[in-house]
Amino acid sequence: MLKFKSIIALPMIILITTLFLGGCSGYTSMMSREIQIGNSWEMSYASFSGTKSIPIRLEKGKPIYLTIDMTTKEGKLEVSFLDNKDKVLYKVDTPKEQVNKLIEIHKDGTYQIQVKGEHKGGFKINWAVY
Repeated sequence: MLKFKSIIALPMIILITTLFLGGCSGYTSMMSREIQIGNSWEMSYASFSGTKSIPIRLEKGKPIYLTIDMTTKEGKLEVSFLDNKDKVLYKVDTPKEQVNKLIEIHKDGTYQIQVKGEHKGGFKINWAVY
């Protein structure tokens, strides 16, 4: 009887852990491809739902220049740039054309580029630090 309980308990623990940790990610995507290389982040997907971000370590006095390209088949996707206290320094919602934005950095810290929404399509974000 003890062996039978162990056989059932272990898969249940794995299933519950997977569901819990999967829910902590903040987003779901279907048929997606993501590439993060150097100063570039891109994703394409059949669908994206939720919030996803990447950290960028920046120094005071060195501005960041963002270039955002988005392909939208359906839905909306907001791209934000946040400081280390999650204050939004810049935000654009589902741009139809390329966006270029220079953002001044006033404090050393870890900043974030964040995407949020319900969207079908993809995006590419490049940045340069001066």
